[in-house]
Amino acid sequence: MVPDIARVKHLIRTHLRSSETIASVMIASEGEIFDPADLELWIRESFPRIQSETPFQGVRTVSGELLIEVFARKDMLSEMEHLMREADSLFQPEELLHEDSMTLLTGNHTYPGMVSEGHWLRTGVRIPFSAW
Repeated sequence: MVPDIARVKHLIRTHLRSSETIASVMIASEGEIFDPADLELWIRESFPRIQSETPFQGVRTVSGELLIEVFARKDMLSEMEHLMREADSLFQPEELLHEDSMTLLTGNHTYPGMVSEGHWLRTGVRIPFSAW
């Protein structure tokens, strides 16, 4: 089956939620609106760059970048770090995910660092990927 952007996002989101640790917190997907005021710890996933290409007739690839950001109250630094390690480990470089006849390969991760936003700490990981 030829990959398309929606199928690739679904595969990535399903894999992210396969971890009990990750599934135990609120995950905000791109475009989703919610009020995190009552939360202690939460994740935002987005795809700042994603594109579909047809390099050859009958062949389609999807490539892009997954951004996973972990937010925590300032008094929950260790919990945030644990959640970040878990999210990062799910998509280690050279990770192959398969669904039907689609394959997804991840590349080397980059880490934007930790910042303080109001009463939240935020850290994240950028994960490049290609699917075919």
